[in-house]
Amino acid sequence: MPSENISQFTGLILVSGQDRPGIMADLMTTLSEFSVKIIDVQQICIRGRLILAVLISLDQAHAEAIAIDLDHLQKKSGLDIAIDFAEYMALREESDSLIVIIVGQEIKPLKLALIASEIAKMDGNIKQIRRSEYNSLESIELQLSIPNKLLKVVQQNLKEVALLNDIDLSVELGGSARQRKRIVLLDMDSTLIEQEVIDLLAEHAGQGSFVAEITKQAMNGEIDFKEALEKRVGALKDLDVSIFNKVRKEIKLAKGAQEMISKLHACG
Repeated sequence: MPSENISQFTGLILVSGQDRPGIMADLMTTLSEFSVKIIDVQQICIRGRLILAVLISLDQAHAEAIAIDLDHLQKKSGLDIAIDFAEYMALREESDSLIVIIVGQEIKPLKLALIASEIAKMDGNIKQIRRSEYNSLESIELQLSIPNKLLKVVQQNLKEVALLNDIDLSVELGGSARQRKRIVLLDMDSTLIEQEVIDLLAEHAGQGSFVAEITKQAMNGEIDFKEALEKRVGALKDLDVSIFNKVRKEIKLAKGAQEMISKLHACG
């Protein structure tokens, strides 16, 4: 279906100030005196400071009265309130948005700059940004609108940036495509758990340094994966099966893994 352009007279209300209970209630009570429709609303609170944005459609004849009432609310509440009236052309898009999730122990501005720059190169626009934190891990979620770009193209372009700059990220479809997943696939060693199991086994076999060197060569592309695996497994020849039980007790889940597992169980 083609995109549909919808023109309407709107007011963009921006509210900022010290956060406290009742701000939204006061604003909506003021607007309820008029025949307005809420098109969009977004709110964030950082270090106790509120930033609230409300986009409304309205009868242009009521614009002055709304502005006067909002000015009264501003003086009464001590908040900073501004409104900008304009004809607004909304583009109704049929395609889903894309979601980029960046994860790390410390997401520095440079990493965000690199990802945001690559998104801009694809004519992408970041519509929303949300940050969350658990223990020492943090994540930043970007909701994108990228015209005429397939998911796999965006994934490949951002993957190249991520690999070059040691950034952990994922790219997926937004909207209804983000409903609860029923199958989750991921790597185990150095991903779901902190260690490489074969390295732990090698330590018990007295081959720790040898196996670590082979792993390093494989990671550097000096030998292929099959050859590296054969050499490492060969170094464990005649290892007593009881060692496996010891190694099981040494395995540590990666940071955030337990929380992820709990969430997956909650999803059924």
